[in-house]
Amino acid sequence: MSIIQCHLDYASTLRFYSITQALKNKFQTTQNKLVRYVLKLDSKTHFGIEQLASLNWLPVAKRNDFITLCHVFKIHNNSSPSYML
Repeated sequence: MSIIQCHLDYASTLRFYSITQALKNKFQTTQNKLVRYVLKLDSKTHFGIEQLASLNWLPVAKRNDFITLCHVFKIHNNSSPSYML
């Protein structure tokens, strides 16, 4: 699970704010498939925010906001690497 999530984070945060809504939907669909795989749900099973919460995951858009805000916080508080300044 953690091996896959880091790749999804890297791919989606790289240019999330400049891609089309169709690509954003593909990222969310990929995350949905990962949730179904990890929780061993059927491919047609509907799930909600409860299943994401059980894995301590955020939806893709909110996860990107979280990662961006973490970077801004680190830069603002001088706790980021020098290349991020």
